[in-house]
Amino acid sequence: MKNKNFKIAVFNVFKHKRRTFFNAMTFAINMFALVLLLGMIRGQYNMMIDKTIDLQVGHLKIYKKGYVEEKKRMPLEINISNPDAVIADVMKLHHVKGAAKHIVTTGTLSSGSKKTGMMFYGIDMEKEKTVTTAFNKVSGTALSDGGGEILIGNKLSQLMSVEPGAMLMIYARTKDNANNLVDAEIKGVYTAGFEFMEKSIAVVPFDYASWFLSMDGAATEIKIALDDKKNTGLVKQGVQKILSEKYPDLIVRDWIEEAPEIIYAIQMDMVTYGIIFAILLFLAFFIIVNTLTISVFERTAEIGTLRAIGMQKDDIRKMFLTEGAVLGLIGVILGGLLVLPLVYYMNVHGIDIAATGVEDIGVPFEPVMKSINRPVDWLISGIICMISAALGAWFPAGNAAKTDIINALKRGVK
Repeated sequence: MKNKNFKIAVFNVFKHKRRTFFNAMTFAINMFALVLLLGMIRGQYNMMIDKTIDLQVGHLKIYKKGYVEEKKRMPLEINISNPDAVIADVMKLHHVKGAAKHIVTTGTLSSGSKKTGMMFYGIDMEKEKTVTTAFNKVSGTALSDGGGEILIGNKLSQLMSVEPGAMLMIYARTKDNANNLVDAEIKGVYTAGFEFMEKSIAVVPFDYASWFLSMDGAATEIKIALDDKKNTGLVKQGVQKILSEKYPDLIVRDWIEEAPEIIYAIQMDMVTYGIIFAILLFLAFFIIVNTLTISVFERTAEIGTLRAIGMQKDDIRKMFLTEGAVLGLIGVILGGLLVLPLVYYMNVHGIDIAATGVEDIGVPFEPVMKSINRPVDWLISGIICMISAALGAWFPAGNAAKTDIINALKRGVK
């Protein structure tokens, strides 16, 4: 009987081709949208996290104890006195790609006619390139190890109307809170693709920053880059072990601790995407309920006949549930195939979003947004569509099972 019910259900699905087409297309559109959306969500957040790690926080950062609590004022007196020794030990760990020491402070940058508040980073350019791609695109020349040099962002260069070769004055307070004013020549202009960084961060050679800020070779932080962010927890444990054994006055923080706003933004966006998923689910649910309810009404006589020849209520219910499942399955297969070309394009080429002003926001973004789809996306989307099909078919199937045989047969008599 089960096999017979299935055959009747499949026959009914393909008997009403027009109705089947529109129902299947509803599930296909849902399948199409879900697969595409899952890939775009994963691609967007991976891009945002990877760029934040690259341009701002690194996978891990090491600080002197007490620095994080005072981080907003960027205290130079709370520093890592022996950063080179710490870096040498950290670089021995597996999965560590690079580590670089920084001196971070605030001050004022002046061209004579224009001035602006800035964040200044003292860096070792050679080591810096192992932890970030921010300075890969430089107009002019990169920083040397000498003094009196500065690298500014492309946006700041435009705002201050200065180019490589121009002289700037740097005003900042030293570690001992004394005022200091030094000259620096613009050696180059970097383009990081992140406007906030380009207009608010200038970099100078580490030794030069150490000299004019009276740091005596100390650093305020050490930025660590890994081969993959999936290894962050493992490497963090290794760094913590090193620090506890050799540098007990230091702490390590991972990128999640350093950029909690990213996690918060993702959580808020997931609420929005959850609403979109719910709308798609409800759409498929509503359409299958509507379609099968009409089908039950139109096939009242047929249901009465099947009941009269011995088909039980459960068999009627299962027949309509099977019809809903078959419609859902057709839509899942169709949608899963139709989305393949667009998934390929989005994963390989992506969409250029540079013209949308993405550089203006406070979170790093790539100018091209790509999707990251995995086989599990088709499985998840297919399951969601099949669940909506099953739920949508449940109520009409129940109504069909309750059909009174005598009234149904009477309705079939003309």
